[in-house]
Amino acid sequence: MLKQAPALLIVTIVTVVIWLFAEGENVQRADVVATVQIAPTTTGGLLAWVESDSPWDGRVSLKVSGSTVGIEAVRARLRQPIVFTPGIEGFSSAPGSRLIDLRSMLRQFPEIRESGVSIEEADPRSIAAHVDVLQSVELPVRVEVTGAEVEGLPEANPPRIAVMVPSLVRSRLTPDSALVARVGAEAVRGLASGRRETLPSVALDVPAELVGVRGVRISTPTARVSLTLRERTVTEVVPSVPVQIRVAPGQLSRWQITIPESDQFLRDVRVTGPSEEIERIRKGELRIIAMVTLSAQELASGITSKAATFTELPTSLQFQVEDPIVSIEVRPIPEGSNGATPGRTGGPGGPSDEESRPAPDED
Repeated sequence: MLKQAPALLIVTIVTVVIWLFAEGENVQRADVVATVQIAPTTTGGLLAWVESDSPWDGRVSLKVSGSTVGIEAVRARLRQPIVFTPGIEGFSSAPGSRLIDLRSMLRQFPEIRESGVSIEEADPRSIAAHVDVLQSVELPVRVEVTGAEVEGLPEANPPRIAVMVPSLVRSRLTPDSALVARVGAEAVRGLASGRRETLPSVALDVPAELVGVRGVRISTPTARVSLTLRERTVTEVVPSVPVQIRVAPGQLSRWQITIPESDQFLRDVRVTGPSEEIERIRKGELRIIAMVTLSAQELASGITSKAATFTELPTSLQFQVEDPIVSIEVRPIPEGSNGATPGRTGGPGGPSDEESRPAPDED
């Protein structure tokens, strides 16, 4: 009996091996899950992605059949995603959309094909994939400043930057398309006013035509921006300001008022105030006029001079002039004469009819 033990042991081992081999080769069916990714090639400037009306997480449910060994090998491989790139068999690299048959693509995947496992069903069976080629376009950089006023035009450096754009949307770009460097109030906080300052790194936004477009790449995502913040209070020197006489309407027929030609304009008037008001003066939107207001008592007393004022202009403005005194000659108009009109009170070269203004009647 003991002599037969080795033979029995060998027979048992061979039987187990044959059984294991037969079990491994036995055809079975199983459900497995694959994770599929559509990705661009690492070179060549290609884009690739899945187009879907509803979010797709890349999971594909498969019904497979094959040997136990083969199915386990497939399960082990599918623990890692399977990546399809444009240019492989069944996945054209030409720009545009196409349907990819997942069952066919997975069947020909080398590690699945070599396992001998057959894929009988795939859910979803196909997906819509999009492929495009990136093209380089050079776009200008436009600076937009919000929350602060600037003197002159802000400058971006570099002024033009290369952008990679999908070929199928390049036609959306127009001659006015530009990258945008947005500078807000927070970015300029702490910058000195009245002198050129530089922000070293301002993020760039794609043009409106490319917002939401997949695959757009800005070669340099930031730019330096140089700008001059406008001083909040500035001073402007106005070389010549006309002088007007202001009297009550009831006094116009009683007095002839004349300003000597040398005093009909104030020279080098310094105006200080908010930058927006000063800008209106520079553009001619706000006209400065000096006013000499004469009361009935002053006219009757034969006043010969008085300081001009600027009371009708915005109170936020301040005025300085070296000599605000205006010489005046007042003469009574004889009874029965026609009297002098306000436009004639200044004499030759004096204020026009439109510039002379009557003051309210005085008791």
